[in-house]
Amino acid sequence: MRRRRIRLAAALLLALLPAVLGTATAVLYTDAGNEALGRLAGQELSRRFRGRFEIAQVTGSFVRSLELHDLLIRDTTGQLFASIPRLRVRYRAANLFAGRFVFLEAELDQPEIRIVKRSN
Repeated sequence: MRRRRIRLAAALLLALLPAVLGTATAVLYTDAGNEALGRLAGQELSRRFRGRFEIAQVTGSFVRSLELHDLLIRDTTGQLFASIPRLRVRYRAANLFAGRFVFLEAELDQPEIRIVKRSN
């Protein structure tokens, strides 16, 4: 009985492994997957921070660095705060997995930032 359970568990693992790897490959290395990842990252950033984040595409090695393409940051009123065509960040994966956003390097290409002082 015990051998049968071990065989069943091994068969399930061997069956699921290609599916997981195929899905990860499709998300990480196709344009449609990178765009979907960009939408998901923008939604998550908007949930964690005030304002709205829009990201067209996310590319990179994902182990050590990411590139965010066409990043738009809007304030709480919907006005454009920053437009960044490309943002590249380098990090240590261990920090990211621990829930810490510690970047070793951040490189912005042609950022446009609007700062507006509003009366109270």
